[in-house]
Amino acid sequence: MRQTTKVGVTRSSVRHQSRKLKSEAVASLNSALAASEAKRDKLSEDISVLTTEIAELEESLAKTTKERSEENAENSNTIHEAQEGKAAIEEAIEVLDHFYKTAAKAADVTLLQQGPTADMPDAGFEGANKGSQSASTGILGMMEVILSDFERSISSTEKWEKEAAAEFLEFETTTKVSMGKKTSMKTNKDQELTETNSSIAEDNESLLDEQALLDKSVQEIQELQPACVETGMSYEDRVAKREQEIESLKEALCVLDKEGPVQTEGC
Repeated sequence: MRQTTKVGVTRSSVRHQSRKLKSEAVASLNSALAASEAKRDKLSEDISVLTTEIAELEESLAKTTKERSEENAENSNTIHEAQEGKAAIEEAIEVLDHFYKTAAKAADVTLLQQGPTADMPDAGFEGANKGSQSASTGILGMMEVILSDFERSISSTEKWEKEAAAEFLEFETTTKVSMGKKTSMKTNKDQELTETNSSIAEDNESLLDEQALLDKSVQEIQELQPACVETGMSYEDRVAKREQEIESLKEALCVLDKEGPVQTEGC
């Protein structure tokens, strides 16, 4: 009898320890899942932010590249037109300068060859036509101003183009470096998110298994408890049985008293 009781106690202790371990495993898995889910949510948020930032950088770079290309084309066209105008003005100045110099020399030669004659009437002016030499200074001066404007336009536009190209190169380099870093970060977080989701799936599966084992253990206790604690009798039946047992004991006492020297009251 004692051996049976000892075995029962040992089995009960084993079951209790097993339930405790299962409960701890379930609690540990729940804690791990909560941490993994929080990590998953944070990674998803970070990936979303990085995706938006990368898209904004790509859009900004594309827009700035387009504007730089248009600006470069405009500057190139301005320089080309100014160079053509400069060449035309230089040619015009050269032609006019040659014309006026040639005309002045021809007039001087004619004047020297003809000289004054007594028979020719007075024409009202002295000397010969020298090709409006007085006007040549104003025309050539105006053309020199136009030439200077073309040269200044070429110089300033080339300067602006050089500065704009340098600024764009710096912007392009900085933007691409930033895009590269963010893309690398996003790739790492994507991989980490995949691993986290995999871990969550595994922990969920383990949790279901452990929870099923724990539920089974609890169910076994619930099934064994009535056999250990309850008798299957109602309260009224137990009272009646107890009263019956008391009456039986009284009758037994009466029988014993009749056989002895003292009679019990009520017998």
